[in-house]
Amino acid sequence: MKDKKEKIIILGGGLSSLVTAYEITSKPDWQDKYEITVYQLGWRLGGKGASGRNQDFYNRIEEHGLHIWFGFYDHAFQLIRKCYQELGRPLTDPLATWEEAFKPANFFVLEERINGNYQPWPMQFPMNNRIPGDSIELPDPSIYPSMILDYVNEYYRSRRKSIFSENENIDDQSIWKQISERLENETKDVGSDTIERTILVLKDLSVKLNDNFPRDRFLKIIDLFIDNLRETLDKKIESNIEARRFRILVEFSLTNIKGMIKDNVLEKGFESIDDFDYREWLKRHGASEPTINSAIVQAIYGLVFGGKDQYTFAAGTALKGTLRMVFTYKGAVAYRMQAGMGDVIFTPIYEILKKRGVRIKFFHRVRELIPGKSNGQSLVQTVKIGKQVNLYKDEYYPLINVKGLACWPSEPLYDQIVEGETLKKYHVDLEDYWSSWQDKEEIVLEYGKDFDRIVFGISIGAIPFVCPKILEENVEWKQMTESITTCLTDAFQLWMYPDIAGLGWKYWKNEPPVLGSYAEPFDTWCDMSHLINRESWPDSLSPNHIAYFCGPSPAGITPKDPLTDPDMPTQMKKLKERIVKFLEQNARALWPSSAPPGKTSGFNWNLLSDANKTEQGPRKIESQYVRLNIQPTERYVLSVKGSTKYRLPAGNNGYSNLVITGDWIQNSVLNAGCVESTVVSGIEAARCFS
Repeated sequence: MKDKKEKIIILGGGLSSLVTAYEITSKPDWQDKYEITVYQLGWRLGGKGASGRNQDFYNRIEEHGLHIWFGFYDHAFQLIRKCYQELGRPLTDPLATWEEAFKPANFFVLEERINGNYQPWPMQFPMNNRIPGDSIELPDPSIYPSMILDYVNEYYRSRRKSIFSENENIDDQSIWKQISERLENETKDVGSDTIERTILVLKDLSVKLNDNFPRDRFLKIIDLFIDNLRETLDKKIESNIEARRFRILVEFSLTNIKGMIKDNVLEKGFESIDDFDYREWLKRHGASEPTINSAIVQAIYGLVFGGKDQYTFAAGTALKGTLRMVFTYKGAVAYRMQAGMGDVIFTPIYEILKKRGVRIKFFHRVRELIPGKSNGQSLVQTVKIGKQVNLYKDEYYPLINVKGLACWPSEPLYDQIVEGETLKKYHVDLEDYWSSWQDKEEIVLEYGKDFDRIVFGISIGAIPFVCPKILEENVEWKQMTESITTCLTDAFQLWMYPDIAGLGWKYWKNEPPVLGSYAEPFDTWCDMSHLINRESWPDSLSPNHIAYFCGPSPAGITPKDPLTDPDMPTQMKKLKERIVKFLEQNARALWPSSAPPGKTSGFNWNLLSDANKTEQGPRKIESQYVRLNIQPTERYVLSVKGSTKYRLPAGNNGYSNLVITGDWIQNSVLNAGCVESTVVSGIEAARCFS
């Protein structure tokens, strides 16, 4: 007699859930062992990465926010490369290969606020000959100081003539004498001046710290160097922006090295300093206020929606992520997806899982997990699910064709739904946790009958909604949900008639920028004009620039009680007001030609592509795409100081038949909200089934 198959239910269809399903079903004998069913709210997969094509507006791409894949996302790229290979699209199809789906993004711009004005700080990262996903091996952390010093030296050599004038004497023999006294026999005649010589000597010594060279002497040389550089450059920083930037970069870089050595981070692990905020940790190791509040540090916080002062960022996680991003990338430092994230990532994964035999049930909202006991062990006994709609057929077919590419629509495909006309008429949002729409059926799944094990892949913000009884009985779960903060995020997308040069962007000859550290609440802008050809605009309305902006929502709008209805219409009205104010006050610093004709301030609303042409002035924002990520599963998962130690791992979470996954669980790569940690969490969840 054949052994009974184990029934696995996966709750939530975000990336981590789907990676778990993908990994389990990648084993040749999986169908002999398991039956897998995914339950998903609404009409699409993807979680925070879900995107939609708006069929009423020329199939424009509408995202939760800006999604960039960094070049160190090795597990994520390994996954997507395997997916595209298995999919085996004809080479004449759009996005037939992963290389077509991802293109390098190496030009980043940080905005520095100097004397009340923003000044762009452009950074061009070099390509290397590695391929993301080729290897998941990491360098030994002890080599990071050497890599940092290499970067500082290259930066200095390429900008020396801008930092110092030609006839300026920077060969300070007195400081070099003090440094030499601490080198014993290590002095080398390297470098063209004292600054370069010191950087190169520090680099040489950094790899000897595990041998015989005393750490305290190495740290003293760093202090001497920083103090001397401050003295040399501080008198120049008001008049010379390159001198200012070099001073910040050196102090920032060497402070990180000092902190790693003094706190034994390279031996104890980066998580050992996660109880400090990153800015707090930099200050603890001697960084000055200009460095702590610099565009570099602000950009690191911006990557995780930390804001200028809204949220803390666990120091070890911040440092580890920054080092991985700058020094371990493969190919490009970052990559842009060449369509919506749903189209590029979730269509291939969905099609593969369907082909493999995974059942995916759309329009099934998880209502509650109820714990129980069996043989003295805690487990999940019951799962309650609300069936949101009735379908005309047994299965929902979620994809539409846009220019030959299978895509997810921004609304359900109403013609497949019995209640479709009602949903459309009343603009019912089936992804809204506070919607008054009534479930058409309650489905009650019982342990041992309907499922054997559960993969819980719903984001942590929803746990108070769906796991109240678990929070009542389990201290670790309660501690985790109270310690791991989530934040609301604002995002908007503009489709504009002028191209980036026509808007007056200073670096229009460079590759399209990714810009950070700008004015809140929208501190990040990315030129996404490469997506125009993926949309279906008629010539008369076709934009020449697409701009994505995002940032953390202002402090104070997060509901104090997560279960309280936040009044979405009012919140959306306030979001649009924030966007209008931002464009009126801050767009011109980025785009000098965006002001109304003849004016030096404000925003020319006629620059926006408006399909309906019914609105004037600021009301034209109605024709663009704006999004407030306020739903519990849409909120960004922060890594605030002191929180990472409360993350639970995939398997050992207190419930014998429950596996958890997502960017909010403890994982072995990076405890932060990013695609790489999401994918790794899915891989680690799948290992619980081996």
